[in-house]
Amino acid sequence: MKLWTVFRFEVAYQARQVSTWFYFLLLLVITFFMAREVFLDEAQVGGFFLNAPFAVAQITLVAGIMGLLALAAVAGAAAARDVETRLHPLLYSAPIGKASYLGGRFLATFTLGALLLSAVPLGLLGLRSCRGSTVTSSGPRARLLI
Repeated sequence: MKLWTVFRFEVAYQARQVSTWFYFLLLLVITFFMAREVFLDEAQVGGFFLNAPFAVAQITLVAGIMGLLALAAVAGAAAARDVETRLHPLLYSAPIGKASYLGGRFLATFTLGALLLSAVPLGLLGLRSCRGSTVTSSGPRARLLI
């Protein structure tokens, strides 16, 4: 029960931070513009579909690496917050186990990391509404993405 209490608190705390949503929007916009400016023209000239597996993999790889930098900032802030606020003596004397506390913090950071990295496929889906996206740039299975 204490694990879920720590989990809910940590998710609520990080969701209130402006930096979390800034990183999410930044990753979403970077993915969208990277796919639009680089891969849309390449798909039209190169004769392959924009939703080809290697094009999606290339975009996801580059944007995922950038997303890991944002995830490191979120996880680092969560890890260092107790010592920065001088709350660690109180937490270590509270009747909460180490596994519950660290497990709740880990699960919350993992959940927020999944939320941050979900900006990459959302940026790719936003490309479908782009004005330069023609019928030749997306393949026959484009409906499976939506």
